[in-house]
Amino acid sequence: TPQPRFCPPFFSLGISGLPLALALLLSFACEADAAFDVVKCGQMHTCVLDTKYGSVKCWGYGTRRGLGYSDNGDRYPDGDDLPFVSLNDKYCGSDIYYACPEGSKPINIYTGNYNTCVVLEGGEGTCWGAYGGGIPQIPEGQTIQSFGMGYQHTCVLLSDSTVSCAGQITNTGGNGVLNFDGGRTVKELAIFDQTHNCAIFDDDLVRCWGGSNIYGQLGTGEDLGWFHKGISNLIAVDLGPGRTAKNITVGYGFSCAILDDNSVKCWGRNYDGQCGYGDGPGWSPSLGWLPAESPVENAPLPPTAPLPPPPASFTYARIRRAMGPKPW
Repeated sequence: TPQPRFCPPFFSLGISGLPLALALLLSFACEADAAFDVVKCGQMHTCVLDTKYGSVKCWGYGTRRGLGYSDNGDRYPDGDDLPFVSLNDKYCGSDIYYACPEGSKPINIYTGNYNTCVVLEGGEGTCWGAYGGGIPQIPEGQTIQSFGMGYQHTCVLLSDSTVSCAGQITNTGGNGVLNFDGGRTVKELAIFDQTHNCAIFDDDLVRCWGGSNIYGQLGTGEDLGWFHKGISNLIAVDLGPGRTAKNITVGYGFSCAILDDNSVKCWGRNYDGQCGYGDGPGWSPSLGWLPAESPVENAPLPPTAPLPPPPASFTYARIRRAMGPKPW
């Protein structure tokens, strides 16, 4: 599969002294076969990334241009016929609009409900699709480690292990850089739906916050109803005596963590058995524990409540250092 030109502009280099024959050879090498090594699944779309060349392809539900192409059409992985996503036609967020510079190379990719973001070399980032809330603030001198993308909000984990968010404030806990109690920093950030966010903090414990705890997805045991949980006085999830977390992920109304002994612990919505514990369909604020080699009991699968529709607007945005929230 020919690669798009995410490589350096070799012909421009040739003008400044690189022999033309070598420029031709390097340009041809940039069209080697794709070797995708990162895959991410969003709500209704999938994207793959070749980190060597920075090549991206996406397929699935194309609403709000969340696939990165110039229309809202759905795409299917039809081999070589599926086009690469071009970063050169993306508008970049700043005080004025301008095209992303040619040669921008993605090194990681993140998929949300109806949007997609990539981290670029140098710690910058680009997003497209239903963005739901604007651009997280990136303080001067900071770069992006990773994205966390919710339904109506987006957060980034910064190079100093702080978190910056933008979007619906009941989901984010605040816009801009979040000030967690005690100056705690974050090792890993996990966001998916509009109701909650979870993170592994610098003490290797999990704390969650966000739009509600209606399914017990925050893991705090609090009965908040539909009221949101802010970032003050966060309660660490009870992972068990002496247990800490190595990885964290969240789904629609539930959360799971891999612990230091390689067991898995999940909490929240369990309608389809997604938490892996056998207390039947429904939801529970209690924590379900699943050893690494333990089977999961199959429970009846009742109808699942549908997700809300996507936001009414989309924007293309590039996240740059020293750039504040975009006033859309």
